[in-house]
Amino acid sequence: MASACTAGIVHRDMNTAMRQLVTEEQTNWPKVVPFVEFAINSGRSSAFGISPLYI
Repeated sequence: MASACTAGIVHRDMNTAMRQLVTEEQTNWPKVVPFVEFAINSGRSSAFGISPLYI
């Protein structure tokens, strides 16, 4: 069940970031996704103390 919870948290964070970065016309989202993915993967995990990019 923990993985479902974790996926929900990641989706929430991704949606929040996308809402901030995607234009109103929603035409730039393909360019924004890699930056959002990098930001999420760069974040330090509170459970492990390291980021997914470190692994």
